[in-house]
Amino acid sequence: MEKKLKILRNIVTIKTNVLGDNIYNSKEYSFYDFQNLVELNTEDYENLLKDMRHEGLIEINLNGYTELRYARIRATNKGCTFLIENS
Repeated sequence: MEKKLKILRNIVTIKTNVLGDNIYNSKEYSFYDFQNLVELNTEDYENLLKDMRHEGLIEINLNGYTELRYARIRATNKGCTFLIENS
């Protein structure tokens, strides 16, 4: 779970508005941007992100390609909620 949280913390930006409410915004990143951060080999990293997708925590957009190196990832609303509840 810690590796999932590490990735989500880097995908999601948190800003506080003038009312003091936290605003969560997910930016889009390349599929392999966080592999070094979580210190996993390529196969384990790919499986982790695929699992996160199946859990509904992230979206993976292949952009019409069939290779993950062209894919883009972003957190879903469920991923933001998961981050809030586990941070």
